[in-house]
Amino acid sequence: MRSPFVRVRDIAGEVKFCHVLRDVRTTVTTEELVIQRPHVSFRIPLANIVSLVPYTPDVPLTSPAPLPLPAAIPFAGSPYRITVAGLTVYTRSGKRDWTRADLVVPLSRVLLEQLARYSRLTVFR
Repeated sequence: MRSPFVRVRDIAGEVKFCHVLRDVRTTVTTEELVIQRPHVSFRIPLANIVSLVPYTPDVPLTSPAPLPLPAAIPFAGSPYRITVAGLTVYTRSGKRDWTRADLVVPLSRVLLEQLARYSRLTVFR
């Protein structure tokens, strides 16, 4: 069976953290953040991350039916908006370089700690 995730080859740096939550796979290396969703992957150099802030939607996010999830998921993430000055987007049709983008992605606390350790971002607690 084929994976729904588009493969990203030759990831730069040493892999420090990898996490899969439902349909989002995130990988942090010493040089990059790779976010993979079914049929599209984003490769973001850590040096290109401009900001990473909690995201509050204008309309509450709801699902059509209650999800059968346990009460506490240790790696469940909160949505964050990542603003980047450059990234590469991989699809089944090929890859494209973007100069600027805003991504809203669920990130876990553990992943945020890894990003803080290897990126040049200033952490406000």
